[in-house]
Amino acid sequence: MIYIIKVDKYYKSTCDIDYVLRSLLLAFPGSEVTSEDSFETERARVRSFIEARERAGRPVNNPAALLGSIDSKEMYYGKAKNVLVRAGEGCILQGWITSINILLRSNRAPTDSGIDTMAVFLKSLNLGDVEVRAVAGPDS
Repeated sequence: MIYIIKVDKYYKSTCDIDYVLRSLLLAFPGSEVTSEDSFETERARVRSFIEARERAGRPVNNPAALLGSIDSKEMYYGKAKNVLVRAGEGCILQGWITSINILLRSNRAPTDSGIDTMAVFLKSLNLGDVEVRAVAGPDS
């Protein structure tokens, strides 16, 4: 199972993601921003995939649609940064922070103290509703 922590529906229409990141990095030492631009990182990954398929003689049917879907997400979410959070006791969460939501994933159970600590921290920022739930993962 993979567990996610999601903050959605910010009380304000958007939030200052730099404020959220500063707060997060101060509260959880060893955490880091892994990409300053989530969408450009995703575009680079998709371009690499498209090129690899072309080199293998199996081109992607509509590469413009793949890249266009990233553009659509960027228009919807606005600025986004990828993060890796060390929430204590070996609990590592990965995800993103956008101007309208936060999504973090971990393979630790929600009863894990790191997951609980992160949920309490996000609630303390008073950004919106915090949800912790299990989703099917690769080993499910």
